[in-house]
Amino acid sequence: MPGEGPDFSLAPILSGAVAVFTLARAARWLAESGDRVEVVVAGVALVIGGAFVAALILPGRDGVLVLLLVAFSTAASAVVTVPRPGWANLLIDVAVAAGLLVAWLRPRPYIAIAASSVLAAVAALLAVTGVANPTWAVLGVVAISLVGGGNLGSALPRRATSVVVALSVLFVPSAAVALRGRPFGRIGYSPHWYRLPQVPHEPVPAYAALGITAGCALGVYLLRRWRREQPKPVGPVVVEMGERHGDA
Repeated sequence: MPGEGPDFSLAPILSGAVAVFTLARAARWLAESGDRVEVVVAGVALVIGGAFVAALILPGRDGVLVLLLVAFSTAASAVVTVPRPGWANLLIDVAVAAGLLVAWLRPRPYIAIAASSVLAAVAALLAVTGVANPTWAVLGVVAISLVGGGNLGSALPRRATSVVVALSVLFVPSAAVALRGRPFGRIGYSPHWYRLPQVPHEPVPAYAALGITAGCALGVYLLRRWRREQPKPVGPVVVEMGERHGDA
């Protein structure tokens, strides 16, 4: 009957398209021309702007997770995690689960995005000083896993479709990956990335990550300020495909 059943909203589709297009376009631009300061600044601004618009398109505060994961993916890409011993990979699942559990029990979006900023800051420091060894690689991958789980659990949207949009940004090359590949003209890690850097290396990807995490943090603040928190549903949990007719 008319007025019954789910209303298939186009908001998640539009939001995902905006996020993926702007992130991918910025990455391509930075990989091609990221040797110029003005291009790096403009690319960072494009990433922040695209993430914020994509977040605004989603209903309520669902877009907070988009901003958190854009910041996290960029910061994580700036951290050196290779080469590392094989046994260190066993720690990844444990660290992700621990971060997700803690954040789910006590969600703190601002702490989550601050942790991403710390990742970027440490990556910048290590790039400038050239301090690196296998221990740092293991610590790096564990830190990324903890922070990633924490970001995901700190702002779980009420709608499953919004979660899909947020997760999609993790599959688009970040600005840091693009800047890593700039010296050899494509989006991807340099062949030298897989060798432990013993001397100071390019800090620009980490600087860009710092700028993006700061911009996304401002976006989280504005979105949470402009949008009121929606009450949690009472009773059995129902996965919504969109807004129902008559919902406020």
